[in-house]
Amino acid sequence: MHDGWGTYFEEAESVCENEGRREVVRKLARFFSNSPIGHEVLLGMTTGAQGPTVPVNFELLNANAGVRGLEGALRDDPHEALSCIALAMARAAEEIKYNRAHEHASRVWLPPVGARITPRMTHFPRTRLAELRSHRHAQFFALRGTVTRCSSVLLQCKGMQFKCHKCLDSLWQSFDNYLFTQPESCPTDGCRSRTFQPVAGSEMLVDWQRLKVQEILDEEELADAEIGRIPRSLTVEVAGDLVRSCTPGDVVQVAGIVRLLGVDADAPTGKKQGLYDIYLEANSILNQRSAERTADANRDQSQKLDLDLSLTQQEERQYLALRHSHRDLFAQLVSSLCPTIFGHEMVKAGLLLALFGGSVGGEQSADKDRVSVRTSIHCLLVGDPGLGKSQMLRSVSSLTPRGVFVSGNSSTTAGLTVMVGRDGVTGEFALEAGALVLADESVCCIDEFDKMSADLSSLLEPMEQQSVSVAKAGILATLSARTSVIAAANPAFGHYHSGKSVVENLKIPSPVLSRFDLIFIMLDEPDKRRDQLVSAHVAARFGQPSATQPSFKRSRLDRSPMRRNVDPKVVRVGAEAATSLTTTAPSQPLSQRLADYECTAGGEGRALNPAFLRGYIAYARRHVHPKLSHNAKVLLKQYWLGLRDASRKEMSHSEISTPVTTRQLESIVRLAQARARSEFRTVVTARDAEDVIEITQYAKRAFDPQFGACGLDSNGNKRAPGKGKKVRWFVDALRQQVALRESTLFEVDELKVIAERLGVVNSAFHEVLENVNHQGFLLKKGRDAYVFQDS
Repeated sequence: MHDGWGTYFEEAESVCENEGRREVVRKLARFFSNSPIGHEVLLGMTTGAQGPTVPVNFELLNANAGVRGLEGALRDDPHEALSCIALAMARAAEEIKYNRAHEHASRVWLPPVGARITPRMTHFPRTRLAELRSHRHAQFFALRGTVTRCSSVLLQCKGMQFKCHKCLDSLWQSFDNYLFTQPESCPTDGCRSRTFQPVAGSEMLVDWQRLKVQEILDEEELADAEIGRIPRSLTVEVAGDLVRSCTPGDVVQVAGIVRLLGVDADAPTGKKQGLYDIYLEANSILNQRSAERTADANRDQSQKLDLDLSLTQQEERQYLALRHSHRDLFAQLVSSLCPTIFGHEMVKAGLLLALFGGSVGGEQSADKDRVSVRTSIHCLLVGDPGLGKSQMLRSVSSLTPRGVFVSGNSSTTAGLTVMVGRDGVTGEFALEAGALVLADESVCCIDEFDKMSADLSSLLEPMEQQSVSVAKAGILATLSARTSVIAAANPAFGHYHSGKSVVENLKIPSPVLSRFDLIFIMLDEPDKRRDQLVSAHVAARFGQPSATQPSFKRSRLDRSPMRRNVDPKVVRVGAEAATSLTTTAPSQPLSQRLADYECTAGGEGRALNPAFLRGYIAYARRHVHPKLSHNAKVLLKQYWLGLRDASRKEMSHSEISTPVTTRQLESIVRLAQARARSEFRTVVTARDAEDVIEITQYAKRAFDPQFGACGLDSNGNKRAPGKGKKVRWFVDALRQQVALRESTLFEVDELKVIAERLGVVNSAFHEVLENVNHQGFLLKKGRDAYVFQDS
């Protein structure tokens, strides 16, 4: 057995004489060799091309090693502290290995003589980047952030041999901080040569990579001075086994030693500047995604490392207690989402479900060969200006740990997905994450979605496949973008034109719209009663409510305005299934329950604290994974089949139709899982399915060709029938004429008379006639004659 001082300390003799250091090494070696925690640390030792490494949880080490001032020693003098810890590990491993009676003697790996152990210190107390100043140089530092940029892997030289040009002797030269420096003079007696020749093939090379980490601050750490400031970032250099340990968009906790790097010389004068840039020489990287993958493999959810949200036992008890303390918990959660905006309960309910997200079933998650199905829920808010869409988006983005809020009119394709640029130091191409990648496993809120200068087709892959593929500058990569896209858009005509479809109102491609699970149409319709309630709500926010303020209670007719727009033909299928599957009395519809709670809760008085709601959502997403019950499966299946049947009939009578595919079925399943997850339930009930069907039907108005065909428009005028409805009326009238006349031949003048009876005249007649001809109902025979052909 050897003492190892010469391996870890350059001046071994002077170090050995320090009794304090020797005592620290003895205590640490005793901890690693005698305690179960120390045994687990040694069993985690791995070896690689750059030597053995050992991950060490500093919190456990500091609490159980019995060494006073270990945290301060590691922070102020990391080189000496890490050397003492590594030496203690080597001695403990040697003691266990040679003790054949020890239970771990055969499992502990003993490094060869002269090999240095590198301890990877994780869970070191974090420090904000705002506190990173000049006095932090050469100190141990830890931060939590999002990786925004990764360079390619290069080779870095730690040292090499040089041959003296005069005496031909060889000497080893180490490169501090990886800076290439030649020996100053030959150490051989009688030779003072200053000329040396590098010995080819003697280099000690390590893998090297440069990262850029953007700091993540908790809500309590985010002071007023930080709001509006560009997020702080820090350059991190990793080497050895730490390279390729993360990709852009990963949330990591990095610990290392603060180093300085001189900036380039001044270009005009060529003189060196006395300026230095701070970077972090990484000692350890704790990747949240890798930690979760390891925990899932071990099937031990309690061992998951949550780097985004630290929950105390008291907070966990509060979340679980809230589940049983409220009669209608979902209504309270909905009212707590952006309580400053009055009304729009169904829209808020859809946004809340998007925050909770869906869940992957147990069998599917265990089978790696299956095609993954996305669990993120996408929502689009479309409507007149001034209805609070942007404020809702900001509220949603603040309720997730990694929420991102961007404006479409100032975003580019690379800013949303990923950018490939050159590294300023190495000149190599590097990936830099965009908003969708940075919001991985969170939400990305895009305001002014209709004014985006970016190519909207770039959103197709991240919204459906939950990833971003890059093929630029010789780089082929795929980055995770498991984010929920919450977007808001204004109509192209200033106000929503109810006689036109969503595509015509927004000028957004249909493939992009089809990716959204919920599309809500928000109209500023004149309603005297509702206007009084809104004005009272706004006035209550800025002062004491007056005695003449109208009551917040509404009549039964006013409490459920959303139900008036639900298609009764489709809902009837779900209602019949619910009646046959449940024996309880029919409950109130969701829209009525939400409106009742909104009116009786007293505005913002009973809204949950945003920080509490943020933690509640994060806890539910991590620990609650609902599965569909038999009743819920039947309800959702019958509802989807009803949509398919209605779509098939619609396609046979009109050119405007809503394609219903399995994507809609997966969408309502995700929504049902989110509905159960919002109340910490692991089983999706029939009640959850009914609520989701109602929300889906409310959002389905966006693709309903009859939406806006009756009633008033935004200016209070009577709406004209839509083009799709005119076509259906015309085809139905022709079908009746064929049954009466027993002839399918029509002259153009006869067709005009039939169209005039339906109110279709002048240019509208020719447009309808052309549409019916394209759909194959009318085939032209001669110059002014058509033959009706019913499918």
